Amino acid sequence: MNKLSTKIIKNFGANTLSMLLITSFQIISVPIFIKFWGVEFYGEWIILNALTAYFSMTDIGINTATANEYSFKYAQGKYIQANILLNNNILFILIAFSILLSFLLLITSVFDITKLLSLELINSKVAKISLIVLFLQVFIGVMSNTLNTIYRAKGEFSRGMNIDNFIRLGEYIVTVLVLILNYSILELVISVFVVKFLAFLIKVIDSKKIINYKLSLKFISYKEFIRIIKPSISFLSFPIANSILLQGYLLIINSFLGSTAVVVFKTVRTMVFLMKAAVGLINSSLWPEFAVEFGKNKLQTIRKMHRFSVKSSVIFTIFLSIFLLIFGENIYYMWIGNEIEFNTLLFHLLLLSVILNSIWNSSVLVLQATNEHQEFSILYVVLTLISLTVAYIILLTTSRIELIPLSLYITDLILIIYVFKKSLKIVDDDIKNLIFSLKFDLQKLKSYIF
Repeated sequence: MNKLSTKIIKNFGANTLSMLLITSFQIISVPIFIKFWGVEFYGEWIILNALTAYFSMTDIGINTATANEYSFKYAQGKYIQANILLNNNILFILIAFSILLSFLLLITSVFDITKLLSLELINSKVAKISLIVLFLQVFIGVMSNTLNTIYRAKGEFSRGMNIDNFIRLGEYIVTVLVLILNYSILELVISVFVVKFLAFLIKVIDSKKIINYKLSLKFISYKEFIRIIKPSISFLSFPIANSILLQGYLLIINSFLGSTAVVVFKTVRTMVFLMKAAVGLINSSLWPEFAVEFGKNKLQTIRKMHRFSVKSSVIFTIFLSIFLLIFGENIYYMWIGNEIEFNTLLFHLLLLSVILNSIWNSSVLVLQATNEHQEFSILYVVLTLISLTVAYIILLTTSRIELIPLSLYITDLILIIYVFKKSLKIVDDDIKNLIFSLKFDLQKLKSYIF
């Protein structure tokens, strides 16, 4: 086994652990939240917490673009330029979050958050303070992600991920303890913030052992910042579009059908999205090494990596779809209990949406890891806005939550065609060879099974 394969396997292991932690917490925490807070209060917490996804967009994608570019430069031995990229990144995040924090303090002072979000059970003061602390949590998280640039460039991505897993586990343990001990929302968000902050300090110390980077204003380059800003802003499309699809849908469901409907949609979607997370494991494991190999101009290697991403994602999707179709309803009731009725049509339509989404997501890795995603980013945001508009019309005209997934098909079908066309061009491949390779592997897998 070569070094590249070993790194990818380690990345996959770290990412798998991350997914297991996130999934386990989602499975365990929902019944606990409902038991100690009730469905309606938990629904309001979901709405309040959903806003944090928008806070994470403050870095305008510069973390991701810098991570790619830093890997390119470090692989080429251009260490000073790599250090300039890191310093620019950190300075921008500090400035951006300072501006947004000032704006948030102004908004929460002038307006009543509970009225803006239609919150009835959480009082105004608690909502205001909780929102500010949640914002600070996101700031620490973004700064922590910045340090992952170091681990990626040095081929130690799995190490950085495992530190993140340790941090995540600490947050989850504290959350469950706070709920069981029947503490308030404020005590919950403050406790999680303390865990995040202390763990971040540990990560700073460890990252310096990987690469002895220098932080100084003398490494700030306006010219370099302008060059990286275009792919950075384009990366912003991913959290924007994902927030539209995730939090945006919850907000319009809440406005039409109330917090209980939010919980119904979110619980079904969480279970179905496990399949999407499995495909994400493959992409996130390949991405760091793909960027490094691209920086070294190893075309044959990145072509093989792209094919592996597509083939493994398709195989994952087939098996997980069959599993969920057979056991999905039973799993849901074992997880949630009988307090919420399982919506079969919502489940089936969401499952089909995730299948379509997984197909193009298996290939978009190429655009993301090479900073060649600018055109895609515009298309992605536009399509998700169209999908959200269609979802709004569906609720306005039918008030049927189970029909909402139909709005997602617009985005996925168009992106399947677009993404593969672009990715195959970058890796110098064609669709016929890709399909033949996929068909061959599926036939081999079928022979092993039967």
